Amino acid sequence: YVSYFGGREEMAYGLYFTRSLDGGATWLPEPVNLETAQPQGKRIGFHKLETDGKGNVYAFWSIEHETGSKRWRTTEVRRRRSPDFGATWPEALITWVPKGTINYPTSSTGVEGEMMMIWSGIEENTNGLFFSRTREGGTAWLPAPIRIDNHPPRPTPEERLGSRPPAWPKLARDKAGRLFVAWEEGDGDSTRIYFSRSLDQGVTWL
Repeated sequence: YVSYFGGREEMAYGLYFTRSLDGGATWLPEPVNLETAQPQGKRIGFHKLETDGKGNVYAFWSIEHETGSKRWRTTEVRRRRSPDFGATWPEALITWVPKGTINYPTSSTGVEGEMMMIWSGIEENTNGLFFSRTREGGTAWLPAPIRIDNHPPRPTPEERLGSRPPAWPKLARDKAGRLFVAWEEGDGDSTRIYFSRSLDQGVTWL
């Protein structure tokens, strides 16, 4: 399974999907257009694919807006599902929209088809690493984000001043739905790798 951003003479620029069922010898006659190129001031950011080995293929991608100083910020993360190994994509988009400025949006699919999101940002005036997901495979999200980086606060003003917010989170899960997250944090010249887990699909963490 391959997703790519691009186009050719007879195709508009956009996010495309194609697949091979014979080890790469042949591919779809025409790639599937998952998302057309956005209007000026928007762009498609990261994109990724997941599959459960049972025919479901999930495509994720971000929509970014240009802000001041030519910086791009994620304003949406979208997901589509194919139930037949990528041949068709009949289901409507599931969309996650952050409330404010975020970094490092990380998406994945739960054991029951839930869309899961982890990001670094500010929620209720607190800078941290947060989690949310749809419920029971639907489009309704948890009532409020759940904070993951629950380590003790830094004790001294110097440590707090030099601290850097969580970055580069990596999400994994097992077949039972347990979630595992690792991420980077720093203070001063020191950088550490942290880990947490959830045994109840993201409701509680270490």
